[in-house]
Amino acid sequence: MKNLEIGKIKQTTQNKNEYEYRKIETSYINEISMQKITYNQLQDFLDLHRYLSQSELNKLVQKLKAGFNRAVIEKIIAYADNPMLRVQVPVSFKEIKEVVAFDLEEEIKLLKYIATTERLVKSNKCNYDKDTIRNLIICGLFTGTRIGELGSINYTKHIDFKNKNLIITTTLTKDKNGHIILGNETKTGRYKRLKGKKDIRYIPFALFDSAILTHILENQIKIAKENKYNKNNLLFCQKDGQVISHIRINSIFKRICREAKIKLELDTGCHFHMTRHTVITRLIEMGTDPMVIASWVGHTNTRQIEETYGHILQNFKNWQLENPGKYYKKEDLITKEVKKLLLNL
Repeated sequence: MKNLEIGKIKQTTQNKNEYEYRKIETSYINEISMQKITYNQLQDFLDLHRYLSQSELNKLVQKLKAGFNRAVIEKIIAYADNPMLRVQVPVSFKEIKEVVAFDLEEEIKLLKYIATTERLVKSNKCNYDKDTIRNLIICGLFTGTRIGELGSINYTKHIDFKNKNLIITTTLTKDKNGHIILGNETKTGRYKRLKGKKDIRYIPFALFDSAILTHILENQIKIAKENKYNKNNLLFCQKDGQVISHIRINSIFKRICREAKIKLELDTGCHFHMTRHTVITRLIEMGTDPMVIASWVGHTNTRQIEETYGHILQNFKNWQLENPGKYYKKEDLITKEVKKLLLNL
């Protein structure tokens, strides 16, 4: 809780921490005093949780280490008696899933579908209008912005039409009760400030096509202004003025991709974050420097690009061996047909 109070972590992180602490508190190891618990008991406890993802396992180990380190500082146990010194982090049984992006043909197919399909929203009871859904998807595919960041954009503050930039300074987050609310920083905001950097990111309209993105943003601002419940001047919100829900957006996006017959081989279907993966993939295929990509999409360093998109980078390298010196061009995505469709929306 102290880290939350001094601003080192966000409420969403605190919620996750409490979830991990509950796993420890409700287990048999919580019934054993720190002076008596053994390395084997701790190792067995962790081995029983190999069904978790590797990152969840790592965090569980971190929580235990922090607890025993605190016990050493408070002289509850001696440093040499700290059983966590011998504990090994188990390897998760969960298979690490590679990120999935739309290939160029699929992306063009999706853009054409949302530009020409009238009923993107099927129910009159849906709290989103079809144009907002369409514009949200297009903005995702043209900027690589996270859905939480798109959902927190204030159209009076975060869109610079003069310099043709989208300004990212906040994201949606959750309060202590798990409700989605407007945050006051980005996902990496605390990390940046601890490093002495500003928590602000500029995404150029010209990432793929400035004219199209300008047109879509102007169209969405008109929709946002007409919503009398939109008290926070949000670029994207629900009909009743509430912030968007990533769960509901994902459900709609999954259905749209299924209807467009895109990525039908995926067991769990598509999700909105794939628009971000797709943007990064296109930028890699266009030969963009990873450092530049990281600055645009909000990664803290190029290592995240290299690790998360390693298989895409390798596929591109293999393609380069067969096609030396060739790269995708913006015109490969923004064909005359696609541009005409989107500019006429």
